Amino acid sequence: GKKPGMRLKVRVKTGKGRTVSQKNWLERQLNDPYVQEARKLGYRSRAAFKLIEIDDKYHFLKPGCRVVDLGAAPGGWAWTPLPGGVVLLSALLFGVFGVLYLFNAWAPEISPDGSSYHLGLVSRYLRDHAFHRIDSTLYANLSQGVEMLYVPAFAIGKHSAASLLHLFFLIALARMIFNYGRRIARPWIGFTASVMVFVSPIVGTDASSAYNDVAVAAIVFAAFYLLEVWDAQRTSGVLIAAGLLSGYAFAAKYTAAMILGYALLFAVKKSRQWKPALLLSLPSLSPLTTVWGSRPR
Repeated sequence: GKKPGMRLKVRVKTGKGRTVSQKNWLERQLNDPYVQEARKLGYRSRAAFKLIEIDDKYHFLKPGCRVVDLGAAPGGWAWTPLPGGVVLLSALLFGVFGVLYLFNAWAPEISPDGSSYHLGLVSRYLRDHAFHRIDSTLYANLSQGVEMLYVPAFAIGKHSAASLLHLFFLIALARMIFNYGRRIARPWIGFTASVMVFVSPIVGTDASSAYNDVAVAAIVFAAFYLLEVWDAQRTSGVLIAAGLLSGYAFAAKYTAAMILGYALLFAVKKSRQWKPALLLSLPSLSPLTTVWGSRPR
C-alpha cells in the first residue's frame, strides 16, 4: 500500500467503466514504490520482495528447494533471485573467464578474418578519411553494421579496442539470457544457459576477437527479449526499440534478417492486428536506410 505521508504522483479517473474500488487499486499500484522497483528489476510482481525479506530473516530457502506459487498470478514468488551460493559461483566463473577473455582481447589481433576482413576495411576507411565504395573485395558489399562501431574504437585503440568492444557484446548477451530465465520464472535455466554461453571456448574466442558473430547474436536476442517484454506490457516504445534492433541485426549481418520476419509474425499473432506490425516495421527500416544511404554511388 501507500507509505504514510507519501503523496500520489499518478491519479486515475473513474471513467472507462471502472468502479471506485478498481480506481483505488489501480491508483495504489501506480504509486507503489515496490511495484515500480519490481518493474525495474524485471520481477513479475512486488510479491518477490516479500519472499526475499522472509528469507533474509529466516534463511529457509536452500539450494535445490522448490517454491510452489499456488493460486497466484502472475507468480511473483517463483521469481526470486538465486541463492547466495549460486551468485558466488557465477561471480567466480564469470570473473575467471572474463579476465581470460580480457587479456585475449588486449593481445594483438591474429585471426585472419579479424585483421583482414572486419578491421581491414575499417582501417582503410580511416586511412582514406571517408566511407567510399570498394570494388576490389566482395566483403565490402556485405553488411557492416558492427564494423561501423569498430571505426571509432579502432581510431582510439586499434585492434585491441575493437576486440574489447566485441567482448562487451558477450557480457550483454550472457546477462540478457540470465534475465530472460528470471522473466519466465526459470532462473536456474537462465543461469545455466548464460554460463554455458559465456564459458564456451568457441564463443569466448570469437567474442575476444574483432569478429561480429557474438555481436549479431546479442542484437538478435535483444530484439527477441524486447518482443517478449512488449507482449507482457504492450508498450509502443518497447515495440519501436525491438524494430530498431531487428533492422540493425540485418544491417549487421544478412543472415540475421530472420529476426525481422519473426518479429513481424510475432506482433501480428499476439495482437491479431496489423498496427503493431506497422509500428515495428517502420523503425526497422531506419538502420537499413542509414547504411545503404551512406554508401556513395
